[in-house]
Amino acid sequence: MAAVNLLINNSAYPHAIGTVNGIAASGGAFPRLFAPLIGGMGFAWSIHSHWPFPFDYPIMFLQLGVVSLLTLACTVWLTSAINHRCAAPTEA
Repeated sequence: MAAVNLLINNSAYPHAIGTVNGIAASGGAFPRLFAPLIGGMGFAWSIHSHWPFPFDYPIMFLQLGVVSLLTLACTVWLTSAINHRCAAPTEA
């Protein structure tokens, strides 16, 4: 989580860091709110369904693996500019 906050802070202008951090915190709270509900319902469905492999109980673990791979793929496309703090815009 600290690495994500560092990337967010580096990608925002200094005068907008508070707003960007607030939006990021709110955006991160919604998945934490709904993920246990959706994941719990999905896992309960998977252990009570009579579907063959891989649609029985391993489906939730396979979905978690797919989400993890998608997250890894998204990090590949980050530019190296994210490693440095964003400079304030100059007035013209």
